[in-house]
Amino acid sequence: MLSGAQVFVVVPALDESKRLGAVLEGMPASVDHVIVVDDGSRDDTADVARRFGDPRVQVLSHTSRRG
Repeated sequence: MLSGAQVFVVVPALDESKRLGAVLEGMPASVDHVIVVDDGSRDDTADVARRFGDPRVQVLSHTSRRG
């Protein structure tokens, strides 16, 4: 890997509150940053991501679907 390089993973999510925890749990230690993009979910997808407790996880929320 390149010296100083970081690994980012973007997780698009729409109404995935039930499965999101398992996805985040499966992130390998080699991943430096995880960005969950909540695409206007009607469930608590964004809250699940925020409460996950991993400092690598950041949440971006759209108020409506953007695809």
